[in-house]
Amino acid sequence: MMSSVVEDSDQNNIMMCCAACGTAEADDIKLMRCTACKSVRYCSVKCQKEHRRQHKKECKKRAAELHDEILFKQPDSTHLGDCPICFIPLSLDLDKSIMMSCCSKVICKGCQYANNLRIEDERIQHSCPFCRKPTVEIDEECDKLNMKRIEVNDPAAMSQKGSEQFKKGDHQSAFQYFTKASGLGDVEAHFKLSYLYSKGHGVEKDKGKYLHHMEQAAIGGHPFARFSLACSEGGNGRHDRGVKHLTIAANLGHDKSLDSLKKLFSNGLLSKEDFAAALRGHQAAIDAMKSPQRKAAEIAGLELTSTDEGFDKQFYKQRMNRLLANDPVAMCQEGSEQYKKGDHQSALEYFTKAAELGEMEAHCKLAGMYYVGQGVEKDRGKQLHHWEEAAIGGHPKARYFLGCDEEESGNIERAVKHWIIAAAQGSDDSIQLLLEKFRSGFVSKEDLAAALRAHQAALLLLVSNFLLSLTLTD
Repeated sequence: MMSSVVEDSDQNNIMMCCAACGTAEADDIKLMRCTACKSVRYCSVKCQKEHRRQHKKECKKRAAELHDEILFKQPDSTHLGDCPICFIPLSLDLDKSIMMSCCSKVICKGCQYANNLRIEDERIQHSCPFCRKPTVEIDEECDKLNMKRIEVNDPAAMSQKGSEQFKKGDHQSAFQYFTKASGLGDVEAHFKLSYLYSKGHGVEKDKGKYLHHMEQAAIGGHPFARFSLACSEGGNGRHDRGVKHLTIAANLGHDKSLDSLKKLFSNGLLSKEDFAAALRGHQAAIDAMKSPQRKAAEIAGLELTSTDEGFDKQFYKQRMNRLLANDPVAMCQEGSEQYKKGDHQSALEYFTKAAELGEMEAHCKLAGMYYVGQGVEKDRGKQLHHWEEAAIGGHPKARYFLGCDEEESGNIERAVKHWIIAAAQGSDDSIQLLLEKFRSGFVSKEDLAAALRAHQAALLLLVSNFLLSLTLTD
């Protein structure tokens, strides 16, 4: 420990003296740090030049280490950032977001859809979900708004304009817009510039500048830039660096990077622990990009264009409004719809959210999914947890299943208790099992008779409630 303290003290003393002549820093002498390695100081440019030959090798080594520390640091988010309205990370699928020409803000389709529903319900003029300015649909008007953003040095607007010019074949103009945008910190512009330098579009090919802009984009959280760097490193035989890039990109939700890591794992070039960590990171990033509003917008985009004569768009709109309002019953119903379609992952998400909001049917559905392993790994602990939550909340089917589970475990007494409660809630299956256990001597005559009376009363109550609802409807 003492040795480490002494070494740190020596290093600090070196940093406070000129590396060439040894002059200490004083009030009238200010030392300048080496801009490359940042590990030594000089009292003048003359000393720096004289010390250059001695320091050059160590400087390059330390500068490379500092560069890699920055390059291989895991970004907090992708270059797209969060939706400025819901503050949920934007999806890497650009079709799931839209840039508003009035303010250059990128809005997720979930917030756009919710805003459209609000406008339709209130019958007001269409406006931007973020800045509330009236939206325009004419291309010429959109171009004018975009140019206004460019005039105030909006990097996002510049980058978008550069992309438009590139599509038109005007690579020179595209290069100019991307250069200005990247200078203002736009990560996407760095990525586009790297492409221009690699292909020689609008500028001479330059491998050094290609690599510089690709690395700047990667540092800024651009997963596609990371993937490109990984491919480049792999092609040069530096597989360890390539794996680092792929892992960082996978943790940002990049599917291709995860697929590449999967291939490396299958070929024995990646450890099980590292691949498992990448899988967890990727799934966490994907889950962070999801929301009920975005799912509703995605479904609306598919179903509201339906030509099926039996499709009730008004009913569907009402259901979507309930989802957006976090109605647990609507969420549970949507989960069941997704389950029927075979989308078990979406069903799991809806059931989980509905269960958190207190929907007992959702707890029962979740228990079934954890039991079978659909959309999630089998988990007996979570299966029993959700059955018990549903049973406590008065769900007779969950009580019945808990009784069956206790019977399989040899706990007949606990099983009978569950079936008696379920029978009193109208469960026909529970009554049948109680009759079987009565014949086997596990249920007394008195307990069976009480269960039958409670079951009959529950059925009568259900019929009365049904008839009353018909009367109120009429």
